[in-house]
Amino acid sequence: MRIRHIEPIPLRYPIPGGAYGSARGMTPARVTTLVRLESDEGLVGLGEAVGPPLVVAAQVRELAPLFAGQDPFDWEVIWSRALNGMYHWSRSGILVGALSGIEIACWDLMGKAVELPAAKLLGGWNRDSVPLYASTGYFTEQPGGYRALLEAVAAEGHKRLKIKIGDGIASDLERIALAVEIVGPGAELMVDVNGNYTADLALRLAAELDPRRVLWLEEPLPPEDLAGYQRLRDGTSIPLAAGEAEALRLGFRELISRRLLDVVQPDITSCGGLGEAKAIVRMAQSWNLRFSPHVWGGAVALAAALQLCAAVAPYPHVAREAAPIYLEYDRGPNALREELATAPFVIEGDRVRVPTGPGLGIELDWDAVARYRIAG
Repeated sequence: MRIRHIEPIPLRYPIPGGAYGSARGMTPARVTTLVRLESDEGLVGLGEAVGPPLVVAAQVRELAPLFAGQDPFDWEVIWSRALNGMYHWSRSGILVGALSGIEIACWDLMGKAVELPAAKLLGGWNRDSVPLYASTGYFTEQPGGYRALLEAVAAEGHKRLKIKIGDGIASDLERIALAVEIVGPGAELMVDVNGNYTADLALRLAAELDPRRVLWLEEPLPPEDLAGYQRLRDGTSIPLAAGEAEALRLGFRELISRRLLDVVQPDITSCGGLGEAKAIVRMAQSWNLRFSPHVWGGAVALAAALQLCAAVAPYPHVAREAAPIYLEYDRGPNALREELATAPFVIEGDRVRVPTGPGLGIELDWDAVARYRIAG
């Protein structure tokens, strides 16, 4: 089998009613880039890449000649040659995002070729479903928008959720209190600063958090502030989570080897793809750290994250998983997540079933793709 054609598909979904986002800023639209690989046998593999879609699409086209005519089962060799041959360009960002999308599509293509889920090729099937948390509580432009988002996830029955904070300690505590009030007894929270604090502010915030209720404090500091992470690590027992802004196992090396985190959060669509994400998980396990994928893309990104979670081997536990892998289940309005797949993801209580079809386990509605495709 050979890769015959590589096509980037840039997508944009304007958010109805106004922008939402984090303490770092708002977004008026959800965007992503699909990557479609076609083999000489007529099979189609799907990937997804993070980043500004027109720029990512151009980068995918630049990389396409390196993969065209190649066997997708040789993905790691081709991927490594591309990354190392272009090391002057970047070791993260658009280049690695585009490589991630192509690499994910290779796994989908390989799975379809042998009629197995990608998880089977990644190391084996370890779980049929993954516990989720509702990623919500965004900053919004609408009056009462934060409350409305919380009420929506409460109506869906979610008790485990992540909310956005980072607008100052007083605001953070108000947002946390409202989340607990609306979700009700048994609420479990992750709180996400999106790297908007300095270490002194993050320490003040951590001192105010209830470790019995807050499952983790996410991205309290900008990703480059490793000294700040060390200061925070030494000053709080609240679990720390981060990694969505990192790429490749090299980007995670210091965070993991210095134990600056408790929960490692690679994003498959930007860290290098499924194979690299699995390597990052293995590295985290080597230092006895937990893993939870960052997922804030479309349907293909969510399917890829589920395949990775299914393939993660148990460690250190065997029979009893004291702290499970949690899947980020974004609840912000996003047609690129909700409308592109021909069949919805199956939610059973607080868990998402892993698709069992070949490759990533999903197929796309190409009419829906066409609705959100942008020229370029």
